[in-house]
Amino acid sequence: IGDYFEPRNRPKAFGIYTMATAFGTGLTYVFGGLLIAFTFQGVSLPILGQVPGWQAVFIIIGVVGLLPAILMAFTVREPKRKEFAKNKSEKASWGEIFAFLNQNKTTLICHHFGVAFILMAVYGWVNWLPSLFDRVHGWSVPQFSIWYGIFGGIFGIISAVSSGYVTNWFKDRGHTDGAMRTVLWGGGGLTLGTTVAPLMPSPELCIALYAIAGVFSNWPPAQALAAINDMTPNQLRGTVTSVYVLIIGIGGAGIGPFVMGWVTDNVFGNPEQINLSMALVTVVMGTLGTLLIAYGLKAYRESMSRVDWMTPQAVTAN
Repeated sequence: IGDYFEPRNRPKAFGIYTMATAFGTGLTYVFGGLLIAFTFQGVSLPILGQVPGWQAVFIIIGVVGLLPAILMAFTVREPKRKEFAKNKSEKASWGEIFAFLNQNKTTLICHHFGVAFILMAVYGWVNWLPSLFDRVHGWSVPQFSIWYGIFGGIFGIISAVSSGYVTNWFKDRGHTDGAMRTVLWGGGGLTLGTTVAPLMPSPELCIALYAIAGVFSNWPPAQALAAINDMTPNQLRGTVTSVYVLIIGIGGAGIGPFVMGWVTDNVFGNPEQINLSMALVTVVMGTLGTLLIAYGLKAYRESMSRVDWMTPQAVTAN
C-alpha cells in the first residue's frame, strides 16, 4: 500500500484496507450466527465425516476464505518501490535498521505499545461479547451474532473509511502528526464508549452503544499503519511494520481476551459479572494505550522532522 499510493492518499488507502476487517467481521458474525443455528446438532462433511457444529463453522468459513486469497494472488502485482531514504543503501543493513530503531525509540515504543493496549481492550470485548449477551442479557449466540454483525459491521466500515479523511483533515491544518492524532482520538472515543456499553441495563442499549462506539474502532489500527509509513523510509518499512504487527498480535489478540477471562474468574469470581470485567479491563487498557499515544505525539513530530524522502509541504513543522 505504501508503494501503490502517494502520501496524500495513503491514509485513505489504509482506511479502505482496514475496512475489509470490519466488513469481514460483520459477515462472520451474521453468517457465523446463521451457521451455528444451522449446524447446532453437527453436520456430516466429506472425508471428515460427522463434525460438531462449532467445528463445522470454523471449517466452512475457513474454506470460503480461500477464495479471496486466490483472487489476490492472481490479480495483485508487486508495485515499484519508492521513497527511499537518502544516504542509505537500497537494502538496509542490520546496522541501519538498529540505528533507525534507536533514533526513533520513543516514537516507536509509544506507537507500538499504545496501539497494542488499545487493541487489548478491543480484542477482549470482541471475543467476549457473545458471552456477555448470553450470561447477562439472555440472548442466544445466533441472535446476538446476527444483530451485532449488522450494526457493528456497518459502523466499523464507517470508522475505517472515515479514518483517512480525519488524518488528512489534521494534516491540512498543519499537523504533521495527523495519523497519530487520529489514533489518539480514536482510542479515546473507543475507550469511553466501550467502557460504558457493557454496563447498560438492556441488550438493546448495550448493542447500540457498542455499535456507536464502533465509529472509532478502526481509527487506531488503520492510521497506525499510515503513521508508520509516513515516518519510515522504504528500506525499513517491512521491518518496522513487522515489529508492530508482532507486538499488537501478542498484546492485542493474544493477551486481551485472556485478561478479561482472568479478571472475571479471579477479581469478580462470578461468570455472570463478565460485564464488570469487560468494563474494567477496557477502561484500564484503553486509557493506558491512549495516554501512551498522547505522550508520543512530540516524539513522532520529531521523527517526521527527519524525513528526507517526501515533499517539503509534507514535513512542514507543526
